[in-house]
Amino acid sequence: MRFDEGQMDWLADLLADAAREEIMPRFRRLDAGDIKQKTSAADLVTEADVNAERYITARLKERFADAVIVGEEACSDNPALLDGLNDAELAFTIDPVDGTFNFASGVPLFGVMLAVVSLK
Repeated sequence: MRFDEGQMDWLADLLADAAREEIMPRFRRLDAGDIKQKTSAADLVTEADVNAERYITARLKERFADAVIVGEEACSDNPALLDGLNDAELAFTIDPVDGTFNFASGVPLFGVMLAVVSLK
């Protein structure tokens, strides 16, 4: 499976779509039940994180069926997902809301991050 720079625009559009559909509608609109603590009071996960990661993951799987996809939230639930990165010819790592604490606090300093690792 190959990834080339020509697909960067598609990835940028995917992240923008995830932000528009799953993240921004929840910004400054989260209820207490929409925010959960992971490892500490500063390590949070919101409905926006979970839904955006699912959105991004589903579309990546449609386009890159054999790629390893590791999202921060899925990896929190199942750390063994990281094991697939060792032998992957193509892998994506996702942080659906980088800056979740800011996002959950209503501070507009956050973003969507995705890394591509390609051996070819």
